[in-house]
Amino acid sequence: MQTMALAIVIIFVGSVLTGFVTNPVDKEPKILENETEAKAASSATSPGHVVFGQYISSDNCGHCSKTGGGSDAHHAVKQLHPDEYVYITYMSASYGDTDTSRAGNVAPYNWAWSTGGAPDAYFGDRTDKNQGGASSNYDTYDSLFSSGGGMHPNVNDYGMTAAISQSGNTYDIDITYKYTGSGSAANNMKLYAALVDKDCTGYSYSSGIPHGYNCWMAWLTSGDTYKSKSSGSGSSFASVAPTATSQTTSWSSVPSSVVPGGLSKAIVIGVLMTGNQVSAGGTSPHVYHAIDSTMGPKMDLSIPSFTVTSPTSDSYVRGDIITLDATVANSGDLDYTSGGSVKFYYVLNGQKNYIGQNTPINTITTTGSSSTMTAQQSFDTSTLPSNSWKTVFGVELDTTGESVTSNNIRTTDLEHDRPPTSKSPQVLGTTDISRGNYFSVLAKGDANDNVDTIDTMTFDVEISPAGQNLWSDSTVTGGQNILYLGSANEGREYSLLPTMDMAAGKYDLRSRAVDARGQLSSWSTTTNAFDLMNAAPGITPNQVSPVPCDISTKVDMTGIIVDPETPLSSLSITSSDSSFVGWHPSTTEIEVLFAWTPTQGCPLGSQGIEISMDDGADYSAQGQLPYGTLLFNVLENGQPRWQALPTQVVDEASMGVFSLLPYLSDTDDEGNSVSASMLQLEIVGLSNNNVFDVSLDGTNVVFETIDDDVNGEVLVTLRASDGEQFADQDLLIKVNPINDAPRLDLTGLEEITLKIDTQRTINLMAILTDVDNPANEAFMTVTSDEQGAAKYNPIDGTMTLNFQKSGLHTVTINTIDQYNTNTYTMTVDVFDAYPLFVAKENDGSGHFYVNMEDTYIGQYPTANLFLTDSAPVFQSITTTW
Repeated sequence: MQTMALAIVIIFVGSVLTGFVTNPVDKEPKILENETEAKAASSATSPGHVVFGQYISSDNCGHCSKTGGGSDAHHAVKQLHPDEYVYITYMSASYGDTDTSRAGNVAPYNWAWSTGGAPDAYFGDRTDKNQGGASSNYDTYDSLFSSGGGMHPNVNDYGMTAAISQSGNTYDIDITYKYTGSGSAANNMKLYAALVDKDCTGYSYSSGIPHGYNCWMAWLTSGDTYKSKSSGSGSSFASVAPTATSQTTSWSSVPSSVVPGGLSKAIVIGVLMTGNQVSAGGTSPHVYHAIDSTMGPKMDLSIPSFTVTSPTSDSYVRGDIITLDATVANSGDLDYTSGGSVKFYYVLNGQKNYIGQNTPINTITTTGSSSTMTAQQSFDTSTLPSNSWKTVFGVELDTTGESVTSNNIRTTDLEHDRPPTSKSPQVLGTTDISRGNYFSVLAKGDANDNVDTIDTMTFDVEISPAGQNLWSDSTVTGGQNILYLGSANEGREYSLLPTMDMAAGKYDLRSRAVDARGQLSSWSTTTNAFDLMNAAPGITPNQVSPVPCDISTKVDMTGIIVDPETPLSSLSITSSDSSFVGWHPSTTEIEVLFAWTPTQGCPLGSQGIEISMDDGADYSAQGQLPYGTLLFNVLENGQPRWQALPTQVVDEASMGVFSLLPYLSDTDDEGNSVSASMLQLEIVGLSNNNVFDVSLDGTNVVFETIDDDVNGEVLVTLRASDGEQFADQDLLIKVNPINDAPRLDLTGLEEITLKIDTQRTINLMAILTDVDNPANEAFMTVTSDEQGAAKYNPIDGTMTLNFQKSGLHTVTINTIDQYNTNTYTMTVDVFDAYPLFVAKENDGSGHFYVNMEDTYIGQYPTANLFLTDSAPVFQSITTTW
């Protein structure tokens, strides 16, 4: 505990008080017979330390001089707290110009305050601790003083004294300072030092009525110099470095005429402040202590140390013997010899209950080994109530004659380590348990105090055949894993392994909590907690599979889902959970997808999926398949995010373009949104290649049917990558089917020749196809440009041609279904007879070629006729020569 540093003011009396002022003054001061007293007391309360204030006043300031106004308000605080308030008045001639040399604005002082307007006051040498104007109630500055006045928090780690005496025509001035705290004092510290006129009669007043107190007359500067409004050579304030050893800065060359009236009116003010200049102003605390020569020595005891020690140091169990230790120190300037006692107590229902015998306070000096004393008391906590959550212990000093008593009490809280409570245990996952398989139990409880947490609690877990109270923990292990930390269901996970000799049927489960001190809760029982089955599939406890968010992930269930009799690959596993994607028996993997949504984000943390397991056995008696809960730890993957992609539909023989950018988002490693346009996109999967040609063009998906008749759909898997992570999304593209009329394959039949009055039959049904409907459901019509030359038999699907006129004829065929029609045209070249071409050589130019032999005179010529490859089929050939 910090102690208040107190100043010893050494005021020399005797011959000094009868000395004469030999240096003449500008004007004979008006000597007030009695110091003016404030007519109403301040209501300011003690801040527990000294406060420094700077008050701007002026000769013509009515609100400064009025009864209860600015000057009276400062003086009222000083009267009520004479040893805790140090202030100085900067008295200008006019409130319109307050930063004058008369007020103290002379080098080396830095005027950090307002330059016009009064009354105005600044506390702690800070511009933010300011109060302008004044009421007439003597209380204008009460609030700023009582709240600490902007002083540095370590103000009580410093001590100062100030003394002034007169030796002939000069003052002898000493300001002593020391550091009383732990560690080191603040650096770059200056000593603000000034001489003030206690009743401000050293100035002339246009009103003829002096007012105010502690008016500035001169700065006390380094090197035994000073600086007043019109004299002195001082150029800088003294730099100081307080230590645990007292140091003194002295002046012996300051003329007594600086304060008209001499020693009876002169007051020395000293302030320790940090900064590169005096004053510094600003808004940060930098004033560490203050003193004036009116502040007398103090008698003050304090309690720098108070501890309560229990077997566990930070809490107690009823019945513990605890020890209370206190150190009492002399924090004042005078030896304490007034006796008194140290009292220990605890607080119950707002009342102090004193513990044991009081410890007498002996003489405590200001220095040396007797400057402190210790007191100790033991206490049996059995007397404390069992339902309390903590107990306040305290120590107080019963003393006489102290100047400050606000530091005569110390308290501390000691938490009550209460017995824990237990909650009903529960089986994690399926309650239908197969023998030989581990299953998990969540044991839950409440610390019931502010000492223990789930980290310091364990549980006793036992099972019994239902209703038999044959409790045993022989099958129970684990307890190291904490589940659902921070939630209402937090607890420890225990593993149970039913043995082969355990009877099938229902089992009861109970648990009780054990805290760090071994305190036990009562048992909490869950009846019929689980049913020991005959080797049904089950889930192994102590399994939490990490999976990334928003990525379809396959997790190997080997060792997690078990069945003593059935291979894992032979099980059928299903789930209605939306995060369940599927079961892959060939690889014994469950595929899950904990999806990101625009409204909920990622379902991070522990997540469960309930699954059903079928090994082919008959579970009709149970009414359901074996089931259990798989636990997953869903992790944020930082990957790009997809929104759901709408299904794309195009007509047959069409193409489409779909922009992906509106459905993408991305973040950086800190979770800040970044442009999705920088993502790299690729197609990583197509469900088939039989319907669409699919490609990417920048951030667009381009898709086109592979032919004019194809129908169906394709599932395109797209990947967005930011170079470090990626995310996949599926896009479904469908063909809008458009009916196609039946078709004929007239290859080789578009143009044919046919002899007049010759019949030809063509099987149209054999060359008819329909991509949308069965071909036998199609209907055909046949017409020709010659009436009746083309006929269609719908029974056998044949067309018969028989033309009676030669020349080119047209046959029109219509193929018809219930939606559309296709029309086809055949050209028939009908002839009566073909010309016969005979050539001399077999060069392909004729149907025959003739080979003549023995054609000379006197010979018997012979003509040989040969058919060429282009000759038609002849039934008979007759030649005439």
